[in-house]
Amino acid sequence: MDNFKCVIILSILAIIFISGCTIPGTDNVSEQKSKGLNILDFEPDFSEVRSGEPVTLKLRLKNTGTSKVENGFAEVLGLDFTWKGDKGTEVIDNEVLPDEEECKYTKKIMTLLPESQGVEAGEAICTWRYIAPDVQKGIFVEYKPRVRVYYNYYSFVQKSISIVSRNELKMYQDQGKPLPSETTQKSEAPINLDMEIKTPIRVYENMIEFPVVIKIDNIGGGVACLDSASCKKPDPEWNVLNIKIEMPDGLTLKDCEEYDNKEGKVYLVRGKSQTISCKINVRSVPENLVQKNIKITAKYGYFVEKETYIKVIG
Repeated sequence: MDNFKCVIILSILAIIFISGCTIPGTDNVSEQKSKGLNILDFEPDFSEVRSGEPVTLKLRLKNTGTSKVENGFAEVLGLDFTWKGDKGTEVIDNEVLPDEEECKYTKKIMTLLPESQGVEAGEAICTWRYIAPDVQKGIFVEYKPRVRVYYNYYSFVQKSISIVSRNELKMYQDQGKPLPSETTQKSEAPINLDMEIKTPIRVYENMIEFPVVIKIDNIGGGVACLDSASCKKPDPEWNVLNIKIEMPDGLTLKDCEEYDNKEGKVYLVRGKSQTISCKINVRSVPENLVQKNIKITAKYGYFVEKETYIKVIG
């Protein structure tokens, strides 16, 4: 009787450990709902199996953004060493790798064109084949494996600013209005970029100065990193990306907070967002209206996750 109680207690502890453990730093990772590399499905061929039976996990991906997915790969987390690879699978350090070469972290070669370039241009499938572990007869163990998908991506926004004549500048200055601007190009991606022209406008003898605010928002439900390889490293490599601000001739960026244009790294607060406040100098006041384009780009790695469920019966 005592031995039976011990088996039950150990089984319950195993269920709690396998079902409830998470990796620190991933609390704000959720299923991606924005543009980018989306996880369409992640599920086993059978959600309830017996010890020793084969189990296949299938992942379907789709690039619904405007950029190309590069250096992508995927891995399954949350299954312990008792889950062995089925016949013919590749296993490294007790980790079962997917069958497809483009999905393996050892390769990092997944490349998917944007969905707009063809009906099947942005789709990929990854599969993992396991043998269900031994479970004591008469009991069951529940597992909640999750897939994590890593990739490199690119975001951009281009703003057109109207640099008006001196007389019009005086009007905008007196009324406390910013210079007119509009977004001419913008990516659809998990990292959203935007720029706002602010006040006050300062008009000097032959120069204009005005503030701008650049907003960076993580809207993809995942985690940004410097690149996909950095995403696989521990938490300190997360929530940072490279930003580049391209200024046209005649305009100079200065006094930026939270940003160094030489290094280009930007850290997302709590993994969610960052705001960069700068000033723009226009070196000469035009006699007539002039349109100037400012482009902001971001290059980064990114990962998203999705969980599934398997019940193994002894």
